[in-house]
Amino acid sequence: MNKLISLMACAAAAFGLALTAAPAFAAPRNIKVAHANFPGTPHYRAWLDAKAFLDSHSGGKYILDVNDSYRLGTTATVFQGVQFGTIHICEDGSPNFAAFDPAIGIFDLPYLFPDYESADTILDGPVGQKILDHLSQKSGTHAVAFLGNTFRGIFTNEKLEHITQSRGMKIRSTPSRAHVEGLRALGFAPTPMAWSETVTGVQQRVVSGFDIDLVTAVTMGLGEIAPYCFMSQHMYTPHLVVAGADWWESLSAEDRALFEQMFDVLKKKSIEYTRSADRTAPADLTARGHVLTPIQPEEKAEWMKASADVYKAIPQIPADIREEIEAELKRMGKI
Repeated sequence: MNKLISLMACAAAAFGLALTAAPAFAAPRNIKVAHANFPGTPHYRAWLDAKAFLDSHSGGKYILDVNDSYRLGTTATVFQGVQFGTIHICEDGSPNFAAFDPAIGIFDLPYLFPDYESADTILDGPVGQKILDHLSQKSGTHAVAFLGNTFRGIFTNEKLEHITQSRGMKIRSTPSRAHVEGLRALGFAPTPMAWSETVTGVQQRVVSGFDIDLVTAVTMGLGEIAPYCFMSQHMYTPHLVVAGADWWESLSAEDRALFEQMFDVLKKKSIEYTRSADRTAPADLTARGHVLTPIQPEEKAEWMKASADVYKAIPQIPADIREEIEAELKRMGKI
């Protein structure tokens, strides 16, 4: 009997040790990420760095399951997945989030930021956090951070060398009212059109061109259909990272800190890679058949003046946010 009791005690002890040890062998938790960037692009590379950071710093607890190139669907589909909790994190350019919070349309305004320093400083400060909080409240998500991007130029199938030539020129725009009114203030005739229809639209002369950042233009290789690039630098549309609110709230303070460090890596690398690509973009575009025309300082000043009050005609954009950006630019000596 004593031997049986002893064996039972040993078995119970072994079972208890097994239960205690089980968490140490728990499978890593996959964190599903969806972003729109294609392999080789700056933001795609930044996500590789973010994944490497989390995979190596979570002690095997988390693995970042990164899905690029719209593999999980359009931005609208993916964003709804974040809202419903089937996707943990998504990322895309700011124009694609305006449907969920029209205030994000503020980034469609011409000449909102005069240079990279002002964009980085403001978006990484209290005003940027205010915009993220606004999106979070409107959409029921947790807007995490802004990523870096580059300024846009105007790509056309007919030569555009001076701002006076923009008068009446049909340019593709997004459905964003701020984008439409902004291009109109610059003299264009904006034509809302899905990007999937834009290449055909330019080829068939439905529109004369489109505005897009130079780095993306290099990636897409559009020299044959829109060989002329007017380097207007009129628009800076950052990328946004948005997480599921319920998932974020479920994390421990320690795990939140870990993900915040990962987002910081993502942000810094996105700025590093986009700005590096922007420095080589003019030469890359020229090599791909584009004819580049820099905007002259006096022309840029004229367009900035013409578009300064566009936001006042768009009630969806909170006036206080625009005014706070202006105040910060004045503090920095940028305007």
